[in-house]
Parts: sequence; C-alpha cells; structure tokens
Amino acid sequence: MSLAGLDLENFRSVTDLKLNLKTKSVIIGKNGTGKSSVIEAIRILSVGKSFRTSKLDELINFEANFFRISAKLDDAKLELFYGQNLEKTNQKQLSLNGKKTALLDAIGVMPTVLFIPDDVEVVLGMPMLRRKFLDGVLWQVSREFRLQYLDFHKVLKERSRLLFLIKVGNAKLGDLMPWNELLEKTTNYIRTSRLELIEFINEQLTQKSWRVSEQLAINVVYEQSNIDIEDGIQDEIKLSQNLFGAHRDDLIININERSARKFASRGQARTIIMLLKIIELKYLKQSLQNEPILLLDDIFSELDEVNREILLSHINKEDQIISTQIEGDKLIENWEHIQL
Repeated sequence: MSLAGLDLENFRSVTDLKLNLKTKSVIIGKNGTGKSSVIEAIRILSVGKSFRTSKLDELINFEANFFRISAKLDDAKLELFYGQNLEKTNQKQLSLNGKKTALLDAIGVMPTVLFIPDDVEVVLGMPMLRRKFLDGVLWQVSREFRLQYLDFHKVLKERSRLLFLIKVGNAKLGDLMPWNELLEKTTNYIRTSRLELIEFINEQLTQKSWRVSEQLAINVVYEQSNIDIEDGIQDEIKLSQNLFGAHRDDLIININERSARKFASRGQARTIIMLLKIIELKYLKQSLQNEPILLLDDIFSELDEVNREILLSHINKEDQIISTQIEGDKLIENWEHIQL
C-alpha cells in the first residue's frame, strides 16, 4: 500500500504542510525546515509512536494545543489527532477511513521500515538497542505480539514494585507466584517470536545476492540470559529488580565470527545495519502481504557509493521510498524532488 498524500498540522515546527508523494520521493531542505518531521509523522501513523520522543506533548507546535497527521493511502485514509479535548486534557484519537479505531488494530495498515543515521548504534551500542530492533519489526507483524509485549512490560513494572515491597517487609514471597507465571509466559512468547525472526535474518544473510565483500561474513545469534526465575529470587528481592526475562537478552551480531559490537569498524557497522534494514523490508513484505514504505532520514549522506548501490539494488520498482536530504547534496535524478 503506497502513501499518496500527507497533511501535517501543528506538528513540531510545521504549522501546515500538504505533500503529494510518489513511489520514490526525496524531501529537500536546509536543517530546521521540517524534513525529519515528515519522516517522524509517517512513522507515528505506522507504528503508533515516535522514534525521537516518548512524549506526544512535545510534538505539538508551541503556538497550538493539538497536532494532526493525515495520510491518504491507495484505498484508505489514516488520521491521528492529539491535543486538548473539552476538558482541556490531551487525548489521542486515531481514525481509519473516518471511523475511530484502536491503535493496536491500525498497526500494519501502513507498514514502514525506518532507517536513520543513529541506527548504526544497533550494531555498536547496548543490548537494549538490538532488542528494540527485533521487537520493532515484530510489533508491526503481529497483534498478538503487541499484546504480549505490552503485558510483559506491565508485569515487569508490577513485579519490580512487589519485589521492593517484599524487601521492606510489606509483602510476602508468595505474592510473586502469579506474576512469576505471567513473566514466564510473556517471556517465552517474546523469545519464540524473536528466534523466528532471527532464523529469517540468518537465512537472508546467507544469500549470494548481497554483493557485499566475500571477506564480510555476517550472522546473528540470540543470547538468552541464563538466570532461573526461582534460583535468582533472593537476588531480585535484594536489588528490587527483575533479573529474569526477555529484557535481559541480547542479539549478538557477528562479523567474521567475531562480535561486531567489539570489532566492527563504523563503516562495517553501517553496512551491517543497512543489510538488516533490507531484510526487515523483506520480512514485513512476506509476513503482512503488504508493501512497506522505506523511510530514509538523511541516509545517503552516511553511505558510501558501494553501500548506496547495494541498498538501491534491493529496492523493487514498486517499492515506495520517502527520503530526506540536505539542500546541496547529490540527488537521484529520476526521483520526485520536494523542496521545503
């Protein structure tokens, strides 16, 4: 499903913007003109959250009390309103074809793959960023995953509170039993889902079509924390922390059988994350039977000529790309150029 039009109202620095988008569009402008805000707005409609902030209030233009994002798709219209209601408290309302809909039900209508310069930290940074990468892909694919993921984090929060109460003598050890069961259930579901995605990633990484140097052998391994929920309970109480669960796991990315986090150069890390983003695109296509939109926020300035060619060689003619570039950078000639 392609995105034909996007309207922004009071979104960050953008007060009113209407865009007509083609299959391949590049948004051009100086820093501060709102290029990244366009990418951010599309992503919010796609997955329900921003990649730049966890607080929707920060997205409202400082001269307004609401923002609105509207997307015209091939055969659907998505709109998100966030702002003050009659009680002057902020509320979020999402509509699909004019009918109010739950966020969890709208995800997947307009799938996206987001690729930003900071994504190199998925390879080089902390385990949390690699878990976030895996879960971000799965979030778009399965409503059940979204429910299990939300339940998992609710359990972590409640169980952490209970561990502290046990520590200070205001709760009993037995009170943990139902929360332990829920933690094991949701952890097992998340781990199983992640492992299925990792299997797909490794299958793709063995393909000969990548045109990456033969000296660059890449694979990924899922590393589960080995703490048993029963054996570690006393340490958990002492620390008031959840030591068991999917939030303690890591995705180990190997390059030539060595940890990419420790040994990859920044250039190699860019190549790896680019390949992972292409694989994400393929996975969403296969899982959703829907064409994802590839969102590139100032990526071409980060990639060398070889990686640029690899990325574009894996994009089909019908794949929609919405990219941003700083004014003056080299442009792809046959793409639609939108000047802000």
